[in-house]
Amino acid sequence: MKETALCLDAQISEILERRWPLLPEYEATRRLTKYHSRRIQYRRVRRHAIRSQLDALIGLTLDLGLSRKELFLLRVDHVHHDNESVVIWRSGVPYAGVWRSIEHTDRTRAAIERWLSTRDLLGVGTDPLWVSVYSEDDWHRPMTLDRFSRHLPVYIGPGWTLVRLKAAHQQSVLADELPTARGATRSARQEDPCRSCSTACG
Repeated sequence: MKETALCLDAQISEILERRWPLLPEYEATRRLTKYHSRRIQYRRVRRHAIRSQLDALIGLTLDLGLSRKELFLLRVDHVHHDNESVVIWRSGVPYAGVWRSIEHTDRTRAAIERWLSTRDLLGVGTDPLWVSVYSEDDWHRPMTLDRFSRHLPVYIGPGWTLVRLKAAHQQSVLADELPTARGATRSARQEDPCRSCSTACG
């Protein structure tokens, strides 16, 4: 992932920082703990909770290439940051049918750790990974498929679906890799001393 892919990441990061800034770790823990004991209002932690979940969702989409269905069916134990890999069960039911695993990247591991910590401090007790953090009335409820499908357009902007995000990332990575391959060939030719040498070597 080089210049073009990094540009896409920077574009998304700028939107997230502007709309849903993360709290510093200590302040996030302090506020979430106070909210859990109902000493502050949900609005004091809402943007941090939304961003924590978004970072986990975007990281799993871009770094691991999971499909919308695979993402939606994830459970906490499937992605835990203490695990080496994310486990994807095709049926969404552990130990039922076909499964595969994809190793965590540094980004996905850190994002999942932050999101699971946020969930725990809020007091979320559901096994499905994604919950409706938009409002105080819903943060403890698992996301419906309809709401999950509208997640990015609501929080990032119109047109930003998981499908578009994944496609844009794949195109940007491909755009970075092709020039690199051609450049490597040119460099190899330029640096080969025998191509312009008229004297037999050795």
